[in-house]
Amino acid sequence: PTQPSALLLENNRIKIKFAEAQNNIYLDFIQNLENGFSFRFDNAPAWKLTLKNRLTGAKQEITPATFPSTLTKTISGGGSKTLRFLWDDIRLNATNFLDVILTVALSQNDRTARWKIEAVPNTPDFSLFGVVSPVISVRELAGDDFLLLPFYGGVMVHDPINAPAASLLYKMHEFGVDYGPGRFGVQLLAYWSRTDQELLYLATNDSQGYVKRYPLETQTTAAGKNLVLQFEHIPINNNVP
Repeated sequence: PTQPSALLLENNRIKIKFAEAQNNIYLDFIQNLENGFSFRFDNAPAWKLTLKNRLTGAKQEITPATFPSTLTKTISGGGSKTLRFLWDDIRLNATNFLDVILTVALSQNDRTARWKIEAVPNTPDFSLFGVVSPVISVRELAGDDFLLLPFYGGVMVHDPINAPAASLLYKMHEFGVDYGPGRFGVQLLAYWSRTDQELLYLATNDSQGYVKRYPLETQTTAAGKNLVLQFEHIPINNNVP
């Protein structure tokens, strides 16, 4: 592995660029090289971890910006390239620390990048309750846009960023906790432009179908409105049914 000259993965089909801000890594854009179309993104935490105090039961969410750490960026591979981001020695206090590793791999002739998140805790006072990754803040698509949700056999939400606050879109987290083994056949989200016929597709590679949550948010930036898409992975041993 070497230090990357740019936070970029590219093959003959797509180009994926990341950006860095305040010890955080986030998606900048994904471009379809066959037609030039790009999904564009804004700053969002690369990951979120929920830790549970073993004594009190209190939960604490941390992101790359919560505690100081050393961020190391490397790239490796030939035909298949992998970007690796390591947040090293995240110190919660004098006796509790952890490392977080995010890798993104892209093979030749592939339109799909493979993401992997690893949390390596040395936290005698805390257990790992939840891992959120990826977290992406995608800019609103012009024209006719839809969000595909994996509930009730599939739900399509039209114009999701402007959907009423009382809609299913903003109640998803209430159902996500039940999205567990044997209940649903797929674990995915998709953001689709009918106008441009372009699809941003996110799915988990989880053969056991462990419980997931899908917290969705909207975000207003200088560029306009964004849809924040997230996958929360629930560890098998954190007593969530």
